[in-house]
Amino acid sequence: MLSALSPVEGEFRTRRFTFVKGENTTQTVHREYGCKYAIDMEKAYFTPRLATERSRVLEQVKDGEVIVDMFAGVGPFSILIAKNRPSCRVVAIDKNPEAVKFLRHNIELNAVNNVEAVEGDAKEEAQRHIGIADHILMNLPHTAQEFLDAAMIIAKPETVIHYYDITPESDLYSSSLSHIEAAASKAGFATELLATRIVRSYSPHQFNVCIEVRITG
Repeated sequence: MLSALSPVEGEFRTRRFTFVKGENTTQTVHREYGCKYAIDMEKAYFTPRLATERSRVLEQVKDGEVIVDMFAGVGPFSILIAKNRPSCRVVAIDKNPEAVKFLRHNIELNAVNNVEAVEGDAKEEAQRHIGIADHILMNLPHTAQEFLDAAMIIAKPETVIHYYDITPESDLYSSSLSHIEAAASKAGFATELLATRIVRSYSPHQFNVCIEVRITG
């Protein structure tokens, strides 16, 4: 058993742990919706609390679509989609080399052959994936805003962007939506708001939210 010594911190959103009892390891295999994810909790971000959210996004993906997961981590969104939509192409990007190592292992562990694991900064990788996406996953709360210009490079008309943020209860969606609209306008696009929702409570008076928009124009 482990106890967290720190909140999620740093560029790679990792935590520090201390051993309490049982097996002294930060590695485990998590099972969720028929998928298996090998993880190391100190080396790559993962939370089982988004299981329902991952399943909900899957239900929006149609056969044959292209999904770009800009911050894929060990692959929970990407692999779930790939396994259940084998005709789709999934581009899974992450800057953390340890996360990508586990991502590649998890691709093999789940026997999916339609996920491309990419180690790199999503801002730079966007230039290699111009206008390909039917869905863009932006699960990087707190800093996803910094990558909206890159998302618009990957986007095309009719792309759906799934944008995640941490917001105060006094401004759950408005500011985040304004950032998305501004980036779209800069790229010559408009947006159609599809849905907003609270994913989970994050801290007192702050929430993890999702905003989904369709790119138009």
